[in-house]
Amino acid sequence: MIRHVLAAAMALAPLATAAIGAEACKSELPAVRTGHWSWRIVDGKQCWYRGHPGRDKATLEWPRPDPVAAPIDPDQELLESYWPALKLEENAFSERWPR
Repeated sequence: MIRHVLAAAMALAPLATAAIGAEACKSELPAVRTGHWSWRIVDGKQCWYRGHPGRDKATLEWPRPDPVAAPIDPDQELLESYWPALKLEENAFSERWPR
């Protein structure tokens, strides 16, 4: 068991270290900036990042888009505020009406 945990930790360690040092790419050079900025081609697009040229591409990533929230139905929201959804269990009837 311990061997499996150690093997999994060793296999996932490079992924964790790359994610920790990852920097988000900018599609354009910021107008107001401090320090040195460089760019590299990442995923076929020009990725601007803060720092000197030659940074490892594995440490550069494009920001992920925010997930789109499901549209809220105002009628359903109002109904649930007055009458919360019932949680039905399989044995609800037999628990309420024992023999």
